[in-house]
Amino acid sequence: MLKELIKKEMIVAMKNKDKKKKEILGVIVSEIERAEMKKKSDLVNKERKAEAKRLNIEPDKVELSQEKIDEINKKAMFTEAEEVKIVEKLLKSATDTLEVLKDKKNRMADIENVKLEIAIYEQFMPKQMSETEITEVINIVLAKLNLVDKATKNDKGMIMKEL
Repeated sequence: MLKELIKKEMIVAMKNKDKKKKEILGVIVSEIERAEMKKKSDLVNKERKAEAKRLNIEPDKVELSQEKIDEINKKAMFTEAEEVKIVEKLLKSATDTLEVLKDKKNRMADIENVKLEIAIYEQFMPKQMSETEITEVINIVLAKLNLVDKATKNDKGMIMKEL
């Protein structure tokens, strides 16, 4: 999982005495863990409400079994895709901050810090396909569907399904 990889990178940053990188990696881990806790809390509340409704009592009086808690803990674990979304959100925020700072020449240190943040966030994002790679995939799909140079708007659904 991505969170475990980031924690390992944090250890390396600590060993290398790279305080800034350790801080940025710590922010990522904290954001992921905070989101996992929120997801777990939401699942617990939902389960308590359902059980309370079934028993016709107040939700705060419901005690969940250990089995149910274990089940909730499993469901609350983030998938790698959910972890990537957190990193993506942090990356977007840092990119927006950089745009705001670009016009401020007296904030060069801040700009460099944000650029470092962006570089670290990008390190944990999935590799994006280049325009050339995307074009190659589209051409392969068009050839497979026998639509090279003759695809129409009506074929869009079939093409998208293959893509």
